[in-house]
Amino acid sequence: MSNTKNLENIISKIQEDAKTKASEIKAGAQSAAKAEAESRKAEARKKADEITALAKADAEKIREQALVSVNLSVRNEKLAAKQEVIDRVFAKALEELNALDDAKLSGFIRAAVRAAKIKQGDQIILPKTSAIKPGDVDARLSEYKGNVLIDGGFVLVSGGVEQNNTFKALIEFYRNELEQDVIHTLF
Repeated sequence: MSNTKNLENIISKIQEDAKTKASEIKAGAQSAAKAEAESRKAEARKKADEITALAKADAEKIREQALVSVNLSVRNEKLAAKQEVIDRVFAKALEELNALDDAKLSGFIRAAVRAAKIKQGDQIILPKTSAIKPGDVDARLSEYKGNVLIDGGFVLVSGGVEQNNTFKALIEFYRNELEQDVIHTLF
């Protein structure tokens, strides 16, 4: 019987050791699983934070691009409005120049003719509405018999070459220079 009891003790001891070992393995496995779960949660949090940071950065870029686009649009609208005002100023100036009375127009033409190198036989084309005759401006000029329509200013024909001194042509020619003065005056 003693062998049976020893055998039972040994079996009991083996079972206890097996239970202890199983508990230790189970506890180790649970601890490893818990550590792995924590590690994966930490990794998932880290990735979520990275994704959130990237999303915020992308959202900020999109916001900045939208802001730049809006600012460009506003700037373009302001520039268009300013250009429209400038165009109106030049149109009004042309309108007023074309409406000069004969005395002022004659003074302008005399000054321009004096500044030009005039030869005998050069011709001048005046607006059809003008009462000025070429002789009123400079006796060296002969009257032009062409059929040219101009609103204001004059055209000088010298040696077969026409020099366009109409107010419209002069404004167009000097517009770039004048535009800066207009901009500084208006804005």
